[in-house]
Amino acid sequence: MHIAMLSRGYGKTAGIWRVTTDLAEAFLARGIRVTYFCADPPVSSHPDLRFVAVPTPRQPYALRVPLFARRASAAAARGRFDIVHGQATDCRGADIITAHSCHRYGMELMRRTGGAWEWIKKTINPVHPAIYALERYNFSTRGHRRILSVSGRVKQEIVETYGVAPERVRVVPNGVDLRTFDPARREERRERVRRRLGLGDAPVILFVGYEYVRKGLRFLLEAMPRMRHADARLLVIGKPPTHHARHHVARGHLEHRVRFTGPVAEVEDYYAAADVFALPTLYEAFGLVIAEAMASGLPVLTTRVAGAAEWMQDGRDSILIDMPPDPERIAAHLDALLDDEALRRRLGREARRTAERHWAADAVAEQVLAVYRELLQEKAP
Repeated sequence: MHIAMLSRGYGKTAGIWRVTTDLAEAFLARGIRVTYFCADPPVSSHPDLRFVAVPTPRQPYALRVPLFARRASAAAARGRFDIVHGQATDCRGADIITAHSCHRYGMELMRRTGGAWEWIKKTINPVHPAIYALERYNFSTRGHRRILSVSGRVKQEIVETYGVAPERVRVVPNGVDLRTFDPARREERRERVRRRLGLGDAPVILFVGYEYVRKGLRFLLEAMPRMRHADARLLVIGKPPTHHARHHVARGHLEHRVRFTGPVAEVEDYYAAADVFALPTLYEAFGLVIAEAMASGLPVLTTRVAGAAEWMQDGRDSILIDMPPDPERIAAHLDALLDDEALRRRLGREARRTAERHWAADAVAEQVLAVYRELLQEKAP
């Protein structure tokens, strides 16, 4: 079997790229040939992975997205592949398209819930119409043979938004590398990483995400001053602080309690340093960072709207909160977790079991391969 994988990026830094990279490497380990179409091929990677560079301008982003999709799909169409697999809107038509979200549904939700400034940004940003056009084509009968949805909620959003027949959409969650994100490795690295970060003995809450508004960072920043654990620190992995994030830090007098690290190469080190993972997200198609934190054995607090919550149980392997996120409730839950080491350990153990049952990268790769084989039977004369 020879697979064409279409994704703008390759590597372990961004969520979709990390999932695609892990999937490609799982296929290679099974003796399946993979050709990876991306905008900027890495200098070094897996020795058996073949790359095809798809020239795409870096700016403007609103042009980069549709240009890559068209050029990557056209380049893959010229090859002889058994399956062409496109990620999200990184293709314009493919045998299989992995829907990491329903962008139109998510943007409409953020317009309603993200406040006036978020409504303006989502309305005037030219990248959104470009993505809508790609979604409209990719989710039409001409654009795919199968859609892989990362959660049941995304499947429902696609069916309702674009009128896709439910039987054309399969729910296959994102996979997690259980060797990289592992409780034993977390314990082994914990003290060294905390010394490097200068955290001392302070309790540490971890947030990982790039879109601060959508992922609910504001609610976490509003919860911090309400906590009894005034010594607790918040690590924010993603990007430098935005104007709105700085405003909430200043209003809560959190300058010495919150650290913005920007993007990091080895996010597993930060899971090792943390005591609790919190993501009070407004919309999350799946939430790979939730699965990674749980695989690492961290107690997780997130909202019930997160796609990963479909596989989670409140009070057993996680703390799930209702919408909209309430800073008072978040503060109370975080204090309760930091008060009780036994509770953190119990939730962490069950979280790891949930990750092993549902999100192991190898098992997810087998689910994708089952869909590949099904399509190959349909293609056979």
